[in-house]
Amino acid sequence: MKKIKYIILCICMLTFISACASDTPDTQTDTQKKTTQTNTTLDLKNQKVLIAYFTRAENIPLQGNEDATTSASLVKKDGEIVGNTGYVAHVIHDVTKGTLFPIKLDEPYSADYDILEDLAKQQGEENARPKVSTIIENINDYDIIFLGYPNWWYDMPMGVYSFLEQVDLSDKTIIPFVTHGGSGFSDTIDTLKTMFPDANIQNEFEIYQHDVIEKEDDIITWLNSL
Repeated sequence: MKKIKYIILCICMLTFISACASDTPDTQTDTQKKTTQTNTTLDLKNQKVLIAYFTRAENIPLQGNEDATTSASLVKKDGEIVGNTGYVAHVIHDVTKGTLFPIKLDEPYSADYDILEDLAKQQGEENARPKVSTIIENINDYDIIFLGYPNWWYDMPMGVYSFLEQVDLSDKTIIPFVTHGGSGFSDTIDTLKTMFPDANIQNEFEIYQHDVIEKEDDIITWLNSL
């Protein structure tokens, strides 16, 4: 009798485990569907594209003789020093023919990287809003906004916040891209979703800061996949 009860108990446990196991793929499928549904098909050729980006190279005084091969975050494209994030922005421009919009501060940072790094950290801790000198007044003319920035102390540079707080991106498709030293986007995607809950934020792209030239093909592949 005890053996029969034991056998019945084992059968019941196996049935329960099998049922639980069969729920897991369904749950994953639902999650995958939700993720897919957030990425709408983009028409980069017929929709108006803006490429707004913040880069160190365009927010420090340049003398024209900087060594882009050894300077932190400074790289060249077509003979012009554009910075890591700027390089990605220019590749996006080459592919999409969108409008380039560099986010520039009213008061540039020091060209000394260590001084800039310390100030950037201080601004982040104070949640500062440095004034931007570039203002876009025709944001409503654009359908898709590529938004690029470096990861500074696990956040967007405070100047990017200054820019975002003066524009309404509620009904836009926002495609973020970030250059970083190993931290990826950190929590900045969640921050953007909080700032613009009605925007369609999708297809984000991250790249290690020293790989932007070597992995330009990866940038182009990403853009062609949109």
